[in-house]
Amino acid sequence: MSKDKTKNVIGDFLTAAIIASGKSQSQIAEEVGYSSHNNISMLKSGKMLFPPEKIEIFAKVLSIDEGTLFRVVMQSRYPDLFKLYSRNAEVISEDEKIVLENYRKFKGEEVEDIALAKMKADEFLKNTNSQSEQ
Repeated sequence: MSKDKTKNVIGDFLTAAIIASGKSQSQIAEEVGYSSHNNISMLKSGKMLFPPEKIEIFAKVLSIDEGTLFRVVMQSRYPDLFKLYSRNAEVISEDEKIVLENYRKFKGEEVEDIALAKMKADEFLKNTNSQSEQ
């Protein structure tokens, strides 16, 4: 980031995540593969750009959601690319992914009768809702 009044979103996010992790900057630097804790300070201050290839390891080390860190980094560093991505990709959570996979299994790929497929899908959703209420 430059010295202008632009908000350092990535730096603010990292600072909060580091505090919440309870880890030192030195420990984080070592765990993400940096030789110096100074790299962490530079990322927080915006003097060093956050490398997208480090999203996965930072998320793991800081115990934060990888998708959230991805969105923060991409919206801040590559806003036009992120807009394109957002228009063309629907992000779902791991729980949603499991529900979708189970729905597809329950529905069955061999079902040619649309009415029967709809009935099976409705039954699946009804069973899923009743299980989540328990």
